[in-house]
Amino acid sequence: MNVGPLSPGLLVSILVLIASLGAFGFWFSLDASVVSHPLFVLAILLVIFWLGIVWHLLEKNRQLREAMKKMAALEEINQLKDQLLTITSHELRTPITPIKANLQMLLSDYFGPLNETQKKSIQMVLRNAEHLDRLIEDILDVSRLEAGTMKFEYQTIDLLETIQSSVQSIQPLAQQKNIQIFHEPGMLPPLLADPHRLSQVMNNLLTNAVKFSHPGGVIRVSSRLENHEILVAVQDTGIGVSAEEIPKLFKPFSQADTSLTRRYEGFGLGLAISKGIVENHGGSIWMQSNRGSGAVVSFKLPILQVPPPLKRFSFFDTPKTGGHA
Repeated sequence: MNVGPLSPGLLVSILVLIASLGAFGFWFSLDASVVSHPLFVLAILLVIFWLGIVWHLLEKNRQLREAMKKMAALEEINQLKDQLLTITSHELRTPITPIKANLQMLLSDYFGPLNETQKKSIQMVLRNAEHLDRLIEDILDVSRLEAGTMKFEYQTIDLLETIQSSVQSIQPLAQQKNIQIFHEPGMLPPLLADPHRLSQVMNNLLTNAVKFSHPGGVIRVSSRLENHEILVAVQDTGIGVSAEEIPKLFKPFSQADTSLTRRYEGFGLGLAISKGIVENHGGSIWMQSNRGSGAVVSFKLPILQVPPPLKRFSFFDTPKTGGHA
């Protein structure tokens, strides 16, 4: 068996074992009165016991080295994955920008007038190009969170304005499905936060609520101060998920794996990115849901005096599935 290089302690143990076996051979050559002596029996038991200890240490040494090799290989694979995501995303984004610019120029009749059929076709292409651009940006955000390189620009903000702006921006999408959005604001103190990143969180939560709600549904957004923290909740009347499926929804590229939800577009990045942003603000995020009865996604943000340290995010922490985090 190949056990790899041995530590000095194990080498000493082996030498002691050899000496013990030598003593055992000497004692075995003695007469029966010595062999039957209790001390001789005790010596034999000690040799067997020591042999078990040495073998156990050898086996643990082998297992430890194998585990360290596997950990090193996994770390290398993880780094290669991050590099692949970053490089691929940048390469995909490079042609998207000129494509969008030229489509917008076409719609503005920069190259000459278009008829209505042509404009509708170009508008459809532009919508898909913008959708692809958002997906690429989400992949980049996941890479930034895992690498601990996402930028946060903290300033004192009115979170109610940020929430209201997100609600207004999502209204056209909600109206397409005849979904009503109600905002129930509370009195909130000024908050030290990155308004762009918190808008991103709200947009992700509201987009998911609209996406997974039935036509004619209702979405309620609430915000209030609770124990020196700001609590925000987005409640929908959509398809919901089972409690067992909730933890994986906060990991990248995950959706509830059923035929019902897989027909909805998206990479399953919104909740993972929101989790990373909220926790980098020193807060927490969780979901409460049951299949068929909608979902409530809530997050808490502490009232900070100084920005928290940037956190490298692994996405392996399991979020809470109920109650206040």
